[in-house]
Amino acid sequence: GKRFALPLWAEIHPEASTDSRATRLVHIAAGIGLRLRASIFLVLDAFFAVGPVFRAAAASNGCLHILTRAKKNVVAYQRPPPPRPRQRGRRRVYGKKLKLFNLFDTHAGDFRAVEAVVYQQKDRVRYLVLDLIWKSAGGILRFFLIETARGRLILMTSDLTLDGLQALSLYTARVHIESLFASVKNLLGGLAYHFW
Repeated sequence: GKRFALPLWAEIHPEASTDSRATRLVHIAAGIGLRLRASIFLVLDAFFAVGPVFRAAAASNGCLHILTRAKKNVVAYQRPPPPRPRQRGRRRVYGKKLKLFNLFDTHAGDFRAVEAVVYQQKDRVRYLVLDLIWKSAGGILRFFLIETARGRLILMTSDLTLDGLQALSLYTARVHIESLFASVKNLLGGLAYHFW
């Protein structure tokens, strides 16, 4: 009944690769999903909150979904209003621009308050779920504005069906991956190499 982290892949990547460091990981994860014939989540930190990561995941045809922490200055757009009859000109692509971190204060009444487990401890959590257009990804993503006793964070995902508490649970499970990485590095001596 407990979560644990298990390494699935270890490989030294050539620098001649055409992928960036961010998209390389996405392509590897999509390959693992194809081999396992399963749909998987790739849970990442804010370094991976960039458009190419989400576009690479979208190219996996639903095999891979991204869940990552957004940067504090993230901006997204509401869907545009429907065009008025006989409206002239080009149809609007974006609706109202939103600075998401400001919504913690300006839309405080819209948040839902629940009890949840955060890093193996019960906590009172407030959260808001928004499906918004993110220009960098070229489409709609789901954003979770979450406030816990540890502070405020914004998560973003390519899965438009994911619930706010599921997203929080998946993101806080990253601590097991960090523990595994520390064990491999410090106890087993893995990753102890230098190439220069």
